[in-house]
Amino acid sequence: MDPITLFHMGGPFMWPILALLLLALSLAVERLIYYAYTYSAPGEPQDFCPDGHLRPPKPTSWLDRSLPAAEARFHRFAPVRLIESVSSQSPGRPPDAILQRTGNALSEELSRRLSVLPIVSSVAPMIGLLGTVAGMMDSFQAIAASGGQASMGELADGIWVAMTTTAFGLMTGIPAYLFHGAFLSIVNRRIALMNRTAHYLEEVGLVQPSRDSEAA
Repeated sequence: MDPITLFHMGGPFMWPILALLLLALSLAVERLIYYAYTYSAPGEPQDFCPDGHLRPPKPTSWLDRSLPAAEARFHRFAPVRLIESVSSQSPGRPPDAILQRTGNALSEELSRRLSVLPIVSSVAPMIGLLGTVAGMMDSFQAIAASGGQASMGELADGIWVAMTTTAFGLMTGIPAYLFHGAFLSIVNRRIALMNRTAHYLEEVGLVQPSRDSEAA
């Protein structure tokens, strides 16, 4: 039986599941494009910023070699943007404040809208389960109305049709959960490199540590 027929047999609960599926897929595509658009593999801060001066490295990873515009992507890479924000600061402005403000903005940009994916991964199976329960209630109501004379075939037919909503809910929730885990791993790696870059800038003297960090 084709998926379109199964979708229609699933009843009205299939439409919110479809809406959640489209939402998750559109968000996943948007985030994939963003992470590819800002991808670079320059190594550690001392490799691409020796003595505080940016130096675009040669592409080393296969993904970096496969994607176009390596140098442009290097300058869109979050740790590099962190360095450029400090290098282009106006005289008299505290570089540690610029570093913190830029780091917060980049962290928010990296994780933007990711919180939607775990919501989809939780809600879609629950809607599917609700549809299955509603379908089984209809099946058992039909059995009661017939005085218990319904055949096992008729009962099984009603139940398996009702369970299609749970199947579609899981087919929506599982990819959303996997996408969220993969994207969160990318975000954590980039934020960790941003933190190492900030410490490196302090070591080379481009940024003076704040009083709070010195007191700590």
